[in-house]
Parts: sequence; C-alpha cells; structure tokens
Amino acid sequence: MSLHLLNLAEAQRAGSFLSTDVIPQVGPKVSLHVPEKPSRVRWVPDRRRLKWTWSGGILEVTVPWLHVHGAVVVS
Repeated sequence: MSLHLLNLAEAQRAGSFLSTDVIPQVGPKVSLHVPEKPSRVRWVPDRRRLKWTWSGGILEVTVPWLHVHGAVVVS
C-alpha cells in the first residue's frame, strides 16, 4: 500500500496562477486504516524507514519532511 502526499502549502486556489519561488517543507503526521500490523513502513523517494505505531488497525506515521511530493509505503 502507498499513500502519496502533495505539499500544497503555497498553492493558489483562485485568480491568476503564478509560479511560486519557495515551497516550504512540512512534516505531517498521518493515520491510516491498516488491518494487519505492517512489517515495514518507508518514505519514498529516499527509502528512509519511518517512525510509526500500529494499534487496533490504525497505523500512525510521522513523515520527517515533505517538500513537493512523497509517498508512505506500507508493507
């Protein structure tokens, strides 16, 4: 399973669309319904192992940073 995350912190939502010079990094926490305890949770693109907890079918993952796009891969 993979959860793709997009950083839309500086995205314009109305009017004319201009490019942005800076996209701030963010470090979100996410919760996913995962019926069985995962054996591994990684961050792509750099394949870093993530800090996570699993209890009662809920996986909680801390993503250390997200610039534009990344994915949490659960296996």
